[in-house]
Amino acid sequence: MKKSFKGLACAVAFAMSAALLAGCGNSDGFKDSNAMSEKFGAYCELGEYKGLSYEGTDTEITEDMIQEKVNSFIEEYATEEDVTEGTAKNGDTVNIDFVGSIDGVEFEGGSTEGAGYDLELGAGGMIDGFEEQIVGHDVGENFDINVTFPEDYGNTDLNGKDAVFNITINSLKIKTYPEYNDEFVAANTDYATCDEYEASVKTELEAEYAESDKSAKRSSIIQLVIDNTTINEFPTQETEALINKTIEDVKNAATSYGYDYETYVTSVYGMDSEESFKEFVGEQAKNFLEEKIIICAIADAEGIEVSKDEIEEYANKLVEQYQLESREALDQYYDSDDLMYYTLAEKVADWLIDNNTAVAPAEDDVEELEVETE
Repeated sequence: MKKSFKGLACAVAFAMSAALLAGCGNSDGFKDSNAMSEKFGAYCELGEYKGLSYEGTDTEITEDMIQEKVNSFIEEYATEEDVTEGTAKNGDTVNIDFVGSIDGVEFEGGSTEGAGYDLELGAGGMIDGFEEQIVGHDVGENFDINVTFPEDYGNTDLNGKDAVFNITINSLKIKTYPEYNDEFVAANTDYATCDEYEASVKTELEAEYAESDKSAKRSSIIQLVIDNTTINEFPTQETEALINKTIEDVKNAATSYGYDYETYVTSVYGMDSEESFKEFVGEQAKNFLEEKIIICAIADAEGIEVSKDEIEEYANKLVEQYQLESREALDQYYDSDDLMYYTLAEKVADWLIDNNTAVAPAEDDVEELEVETE
């Protein structure tokens, strides 16, 4: 069975991020960014924010990174063929049928009903132990596997239950890859040779990583400035509006997935109650507003402002990024104050990058990060 709440948790996190980023729908109608900076900047006492050293790097594009992109390109043109003999191994895609039961009784949603199901072994798309027990069995073989549903699976009839799945492997899918050469590149890209194509891949990667490196630098230096700054208070009206907007969006997401709000927040976030979730959202809202206050304070102190043209340029970037139909479509997500602030925030962050020094993370920090993300 699929990990049903794995994707759901990501969806809720996205809903919260969207609510925070889309503003609180409580526009002051600022005449310019100076007025915004003056209002929000007054809520803090700035600490040191220039002449600092912060963690940041410029990624070097390696041959391995280019090869990974080339491999993905070749993968797009691979062909698949169903074969009815062979043994399933990790990494294979198998077509299976299954029937699940608990204490000898089949449960709803636990069967393919003979329709077949394509599964990549080792990809982690099913609950723990499901895929591993298929490895080593032959096409045409029928067998049972034993699994245990996670405690937080998201279905009270299945949470933490032991189950038996009767599995039949119908076929294996064998991939055939095209030969990567100049002829293949010329036929499927705008380039004539492999060298030209790979040079274009390097250029694209450089642009992608330059943007991601800058984003990481922005986050790093802003966090350092936040740590140096004292927030005197939070604007009550904006804080409450942001909390209410976030909760409203999460409630709508719960409904769209067919869950009641309390089950949704307790299962996905592990909260004890709706009230504890509201407290959690409140902390997130304050984190967001803390950054806004400090950005505005720096803009006010340094005389940084944004023009109408800069705001419109930023808006058009969002339209492209989110693949919206038109510039007007953006207005349902961001009001004029939202766009003004996010344009200002990007400009202030870039000013901070230019007026502080990026240093590579210590090796111990890198090693610790690698361990944590495994």
